[in-house]
Formats: sequence, C-alpha cells, structure tokens
Amino acid sequence: MPDIRLNCQKMDSLKRSITRPGIEKFVCITAAQAILISPAAAQTNAELPPISPQPAQPHSTQPSATPSPFNFQQFNSAQQNGTAQAAPATVFPPMQNAPIAQPFPMPLPLGGHENDPYIRGKMLIKQATDMITGGQLDSAIALLQKSMEYRKIDPTPQFLLGLIYDQKGNPQMALNNYTWSVKKATSLGMDSSQLRINLANTLVKLNYWKEAEFDYRRAIEIDDKNEIAHLNYGRLLLFKGDFAGAFRQLQRAHELMATDPNLPLYEALALKGLGNLEESRLQLKEFLDRAKGINTDPRVINMAENLLAGMK
Repeated sequence: MPDIRLNCQKMDSLKRSITRPGIEKFVCITAAQAILISPAAAQTNAELPPISPQPAQPHSTQPSATPSPFNFQQFNSAQQNGTAQAAPATVFPPMQNAPIAQPFPMPLPLGGHENDPYIRGKMLIKQATDMITGGQLDSAIALLQKSMEYRKIDPTPQFLLGLIYDQKGNPQMALNNYTWSVKKATSLGMDSSQLRINLANTLVKLNYWKEAEFDYRRAIEIDDKNEIAHLNYGRLLLFKGDFAGAFRQLQRAHELMATDPNLPLYEALALKGLGNLEESRLQLKEFLDRAKGINTDPRVINMAENLLAGMK
C-alpha cells in the first residue's frame, strides 16, 4: 500500500471546489484515505528545507578520511551530471527504485463523470502508468504532460515523469521532476517514501550525497518498514565510509526481508570495513552462492570473488 502522510489539521486546505452546471460540490480526503494519516510525522513537512532542482554543491568524491576496504568510486558506473560514461571493468551493484505505484491517491469529485477535467486527468495518469510498465516511455511522457493541465496540484504526474527520465538515463531531468513532485506534495501536507527513495537515488547518481542522505532518512521517517529505503541508505553509507551506520541500515533491511540479491555483498563490505573478516567472508560466500542462480552482472561477481580471495 502506498505510504502517505497527511496533516489532518490542514484538511480544509485540501478541499477542491468542483463546479458544473447548476452544481457546486466540495471534496476532501476521505476517511478511508485518512487511515494512513500520521499527524506527528506530518507536522515535520512544513519544516522540510526546500530542495533545489540543482543542489548548490555536489558531494566531494575524494576518498573518505575513514579507511575504506577498497575505493568505492571505481565501482560507480552511474551517469554523472547527465553525461554518459563508459562502464568500468568492475561495477558496483545498482540501487533499487521504489516500485511503480500511485504514491498520492488524490481525491476525486463526488459523483464525477469521465468528461470532468479532474477525472480526465486521473484517467490519463492511469494510462501513462500502464505505458511505463509496458516500456512505452515517450508516449507516457505526453500523457503525463497533458494530465498536468487538468490536475495542476497533483504531485503524481511529476513523480512518474521523474521515474521515466530515470529509466531513460537522464538523472538531471529526473531530479527536476522529483523535486517539483516533492514541492507539490509538501504544499498539500503530504509526503511519500516512494518519492523520497527515488529522489535520493537520483541525487546519488549525480554525486549529491548529503542531499541524498536527507531524503533516505526522510523516507525511513515516513515508513520505517520500507526495506528499500534502509538498503539504499546503507549502500550510500558504504560510499561515505560509515561502516557502522551502513551495517545498521543493512541489518534493518535484512530484518524486513529485503529481496535484493546484493544485500549479502553490501553486508560483507560493511563487515570488512569494521574489521570483522570472518563474518565478511561468510556473507561473500552467501552472495556468490545466490549469484549462481540469478542474472548477476559478471563484473560484480568478479569483484566479490577478488575480495574473498584477498581475505584468505
């Protein structure tokens, strides 16, 4: 179920006036949607610092002062600042995005009809979501842009546009759209861990580590049971050389039954950084055993094998 945080005290501000010939109705968030409300978490929305579409300073890619088991930068094959780079001989496993879903179930007019512009916009979003699932990304872009003419305050279209540009390998455009989605959502007293995870992943690709850490932590604040948020936050902390912090996040992902096959590899790297070579070797062996039955990048397997060989 998508995660939403809504400030109940601002309910009146979410009312939308729908006017049709001779009829004027008001709608707001329904009681069913209010099940997901968490007033304590929602109170923090107004205090969120603004997110710039272009963060002022990228995180330094210089090696951390904390000793690292190896140079993580050599494994970062993501596109940097929108410029494609050739993949190195060895790569680090990719991040997980949140599943394609509707993170913001905006209310519909009472007794509305498909010819109503507000409902028409909702239908376009649904069609675009199906196209994204089917790989028709360019067609989905056109539908989402059209839907924004009907649903100007809905943060969902730009969340999905961010997802599309992420899949198309354009992290800067993904960042722009995710940022606008956050701004729209928080202006309504809403937030989503799905959106925060994808935004943070994009920031990591652009080397904005400090900003990414904020959004991973925000995703966890919204939903502490989101294993992808813990997994990707742990991955980022590995890059930063915070092995104790990384291991805590990865262990939480483990407790939540995270399905990413690379989790044992990440745990092995954190344990190696903490000096626990015996447990690190066990996790590397578990990763390699799992990798045999799935479509794992052979360069990642090679990295793990080299690490294991170096600890014997």
